[in-house]
Amino acid sequence: MSNYTVSLSPTLRGALLASAVLPWLVGCGSGNEPTAPAKTAADAVRVAHITRDLVEGVPMGKPVAPVEVKFGLLSTPQPGVPFKVRVVLLPAATVPTMDVDVSASEGLVLLDPVAPVTLDKVSAGTVHQVTVTAQAPSVGGYVLNVAVTLDDPNGEQTRVLAFPVLVGGSAMPATVSRAKPSPGLTGAAEAVVPLAGRETAP
Repeated sequence: MSNYTVSLSPTLRGALLASAVLPWLVGCGSGNEPTAPAKTAADAVRVAHITRDLVEGVPMGKPVAPVEVKFGLLSTPQPGVPFKVRVVLLPAATVPTMDVDVSASEGLVLLDPVAPVTLDKVSAGTVHQVTVTAQAPSVGGYVLNVAVTLDDPNGEQTRVLAFPVLVGGSAMPATVSRAKPSPGLTGAAEAVVPLAGRETAP
């Protein structure tokens, strides 16, 4: 019987080796861990689920800080009765701290929080929530202002948003000033924009 010797070029040997090893490598890397796109999609679905009943606030000035803020009523505001507002924060940057300062228009009393809330070790893409408890003495339109400050290594960045609150069914629409209020201060400024009252409580 004749013996045949097959000689493969270095290029061909490399191609054959790659075709044999590559499927094994792919198989070893396909565990239960989702891929990056899958994780991103899952996070997007989770955020959409958490914020599905919330509304955007009215931006005061330019949105300097990379954070999204949404609001939602947990109960229907009635005169003389404390009500709660969900404030959901969606930072798009990783920062050491994020401060949340809530203030109110004249007549609206803040019961909690009465001081700025500080969140530590904030990561981009995470969801944070602050529950605000307030009380209005009478029927009318009121405004909650929320100032969010990110302690960025390059300097602090702040974004302020307003949330109109309608207390009592016969209240006039709340008004929100486009002027950026100072954190911790109350009162309205000029350039007032009327907003139709909207209840988001279930």
